[in-house]
Amino acid sequence: MEKTIDTDIMLSVKNVHKRFDDNNVLNGVNLDIRKGEIAVILGPSGSGKTTLLRCINFLEKADTGSICVNHYTVDCQCRKASSIRTLRKKTSMVFQQYNLFRNRTAVQNVMEGMVVVKGMGKKQAQEIAESTLQEVGLLDKKDFFPSQLSGGQQQRVGIARAIVMQPDVILFDEPTSALDPELVGEVLKSISDVAKLGITMVIVTHEIAFAKEVATRAIFMEGGVVVEDGVPEQVINHPKAKRTQEFLRRINH
Repeated sequence: MEKTIDTDIMLSVKNVHKRFDDNNVLNGVNLDIRKGEIAVILGPSGSGKTTLLRCINFLEKADTGSICVNHYTVDCQCRKASSIRTLRKKTSMVFQQYNLFRNRTAVQNVMEGMVVVKGMGKKQAQEIAESTLQEVGLLDKKDFFPSQLSGGQQQRVGIARAIVMQPDVILFDEPTSALDPELVGEVLKSISDVAKLGITMVIVTHEIAFAKEVATRAIFMEGGVVVEDGVPEQVINHPKAKRTQEFLRRINH
């Protein structure tokens, strides 16, 4: 029988393993994320959530398995820089610690990838960067350096930088974990606004209320494997796995 290919799958992770010395961090992760899905990954510290994100765009190289983004597949043992570079161009990542260039203004940070990676002219790149900064509510801060911005504003610059690259998938690694509590809301609102654009997103977070409100999919990881996977209503409000129940009970308390 001929095997049919699901053309709606935007990100596919197959049997991914990763160990650091004697520590098995990922133990055979399998995930299929559909186009336009907003998938939130939950789980305790050390469960492999961030390592999985970093393996998806080869910031970390998994030991075995494969990653496929928009039908472009790379084996995790691949050593070809050109294949890895092609895959990375299909994703953008928003980091915990913002990772902005300290010597560039907000608009220059957003322009950087378009100019350096895509080879776009500076005038066009600036127009797109300014329009995107307006979308995240920061056009008035376009000439500010990171040191002049709050943590929440820096993270919103990071989100704008991810959007302008027009990736197939945006990966968010605990985007609010480094923020003071009063700044979390503005970043979550920006992510909610990005969700309306229909971009496929994978978000590692501890923000349970945000997951219930914005996500279309909730994934619970522990011990380097996916323990539970489903719609947020089911996974968060009515978890089936005992480990998921225990985690959510601790979080809620």
